[in-house]
Amino acid sequence: MMANRVLTCVSAVLLVCIASTLPMCSGQPVAINYGVDKCVWCDKVIDDNHFGSTLVALDGTVFKFNSIECLMAFHIQPTIPNEQFQASWVCDYDNPGHLLRAGQAVFVQSAEKPSPNGVGLFAFSSNADAQKFAGASAGQTMNLDGVKKTVMTAWFEAPADTTMTDSSMADTTGM
Repeated sequence: MMANRVLTCVSAVLLVCIASTLPMCSGQPVAINYGVDKCVWCDKVIDDNHFGSTLVALDGTVFKFNSIECLMAFHIQPTIPNEQFQASWVCDYDNPGHLLRAGQAVFVQSAEKPSPNGVGLFAFSSNADAQKFAGASAGQTMNLDGVKKTVMTAWFEAPADTTMTDSSMADTTGM
């Protein structure tokens, strides 16, 4: 009888542990706790739900970022190899707090409208939304390679190989 209770308790604990790691294994984004979570790149509190990004490593480690530029800087100069990245997510500017795969986003860089870390990078879930925002903010739409080149120029002042090869930034899962 006691063995059954122990087995039931162990089973319940295992079920909770497995359920809590499923989002990381299934390619789902990990929510940002705005006003509490800090950016692993710039150490600022992530407080604007129009921005924020996350990266999940293959081992389930979650990295949270204040902006697209911080996420991209982490890709450029990672503390872990890019091959160990599972998925990258960015906030849809028009849908605050909603994370979308970085490889599925359409990006806008605007010199007139700043983002939290000053580079003026914004992500959108559709090309139409990105074009509309770009037109209203004297911005230009770009893909991930353009985002990488923009961050390299703004923060690292070095010529960049702008070809994004890391699978976490590409849309490889269809999600």
